[in-house]
Amino acid sequence: MKTRLLSVAACLCFAAWQNCWAQKRSDVEWQKHVDISWVDARFSSALDTLLPFNDEAKMSFRIYGDAENDVLEFSCALILKPDDSIEAVIRKAEAASLYDQILSLHRHNRTWKIETMTRRLNIRELRLTQQSCPVLRKLEHEFDDLNLPVLSAKDRARKTGYAFLHPTMYIFEAYVSGGRMRLEIMDGEHEFARWAERAKSALESCAHGGSKHHG
Repeated sequence: MKTRLLSVAACLCFAAWQNCWAQKRSDVEWQKHVDISWVDARFSSALDTLLPFNDEAKMSFRIYGDAENDVLEFSCALILKPDDSIEAVIRKAEAASLYDQILSLHRHNRTWKIETMTRRLNIRELRLTQQSCPVLRKLEHEFDDLNLPVLSAKDRARKTGYAFLHPTMYIFEAYVSGGRMRLEIMDGEHEFARWAERAKSALESCAHGGSKHHG
């Protein structure tokens, strides 16, 4: 009888531990969801501060992701100077994505406002000229030659709609014939997205020195 009672007590204790562990795990997952939602609601405005578009630039672009795809954010503005030379202003996350840096700071102190956090982020700024990066003119001409069909042949052939799950975002602002455009691309195979990745790779290969560090 005593052995049976001890066995029952052990089962009850194990069940209680399981329930406690499950509740704790549920609480952790809920807090993770709350933290990510907090960052999501503020990330766009934070990017406008950290990786701003330049109204004086011929074109600017920004690359970023979310909590799931861990993209190191990157932005570039191509600026035409009065002497017809080109300058590129680059800003990019260092070591960890800005998204992850903000999320980490929020978990460290949930009373901080996003404005407080942006001053603590690890971000690098670089300025490149045609002398330090001769590929700038080539990138400008490639951008000018990009095509923007309203609907591609591939999309016209689709029988159903589609959605992008946790896409890498490519945002462009540029002066074009007849005005100025803002373009948001979620398909990494899009012509503009492929150009942005090529430009990023070329600019980063130029970026050895002459940098300014923030954070």
